Amino acid sequence: MEATAITPETQLTVTMTGDAIVVRPQNVGVGRERVDELMQQAAKHYGNARKKLAE
Repeated sequence: MEATAITPETQLTVTMTGDAIVVRPQNVGVGRERVDELMQQAAKHYGNARKKLAE
């Protein structure tokens, strides 16, 4: 399990592909806090351009 970086807390995705069962860590993304931070940075840098495009 160490080689896969899967722990007991890891969310998993289990799929069937032909005659194989595939188990892999679930992609849970970057988290809401990081998304908010990136959106604030984008608004700071590109806010005026975004407003002009909306017109």
